[in-house]
Amino acid sequence: MPETDLRAFRLTLLGMFRLTGLQGDVRLPGSVQRVVAFLALRGGSGRSRLAGAFWPDQGEGQALSNLRTAVWRANRALPGLVLTEPRALWLSPEVQVDAQRMTALAHATLSGAGPSRDPIELLGLDGELLPDWEDEWLVVDRERLLQLRLHVLEALAEQLAVQGAYGLAMEAAIAARRGDELRESAHRAVIKVHVAEGNAGLAEQAYQRCLAVLGRELGMRPSAETSALVAAARRSVVN
Repeated sequence: MPETDLRAFRLTLLGMFRLTGLQGDVRLPGSVQRVVAFLALRGGSGRSRLAGAFWPDQGEGQALSNLRTAVWRANRALPGLVLTEPRALWLSPEVQVDAQRMTALAHATLSGAGPSRDPIELLGLDGELLPDWEDEWLVVDRERLLQLRLHVLEALAEQLAVQGAYGLAMEAAIAARRGDELRESAHRAVIKVHVAEGNAGLAEQAYQRCLAVLGRELGMRPSAETSALVAAARRSVVN
């Protein structure tokens, strides 16, 4: 029997859990999905730690037995999906994981190394991390990925505006604002793109939206940085 090429498999965690290969979806039981997702997001994990995270109300022996069963089911569905050692487990690094890809692209963008040469992929990596799951351990990962995405969208908008790619810059800025309407820096990213493109009127509209949202929801006004940006755009029209 030929060895499975795991590089042909994609694990989706943004928006839903889905493991897909050339022949379609690989179906995994819920408990197995959670083990796979944990390994994809957290990296290698000790068996005891993983068993305790998912079966905290059971004794260590039973929890480890449940973990062994979950790993067996994972590798039965897709041989080599979970790599095993006596005390630790890993997800195969050959499987493509959308959350990992987004993180890598985000770090490259924030460090100035890219991905401005091809921003479409980053813009397409959208969606909340496993939104239908209520697992407590996911709270930290959800917040981490959300904040990383918002920061990188704002940075991407600025990079693209400098390059004159105003359409893509605005798409990134609006995606950041849509991700968190109360985030003033996301509103400011939209304003900056309008200003860079010479659209003072649209910059004013975006500022008024920011003013209304922050005032209504938080009882606050925009910062001096945001206000100064719009004031400069107003002066450019007068002059």
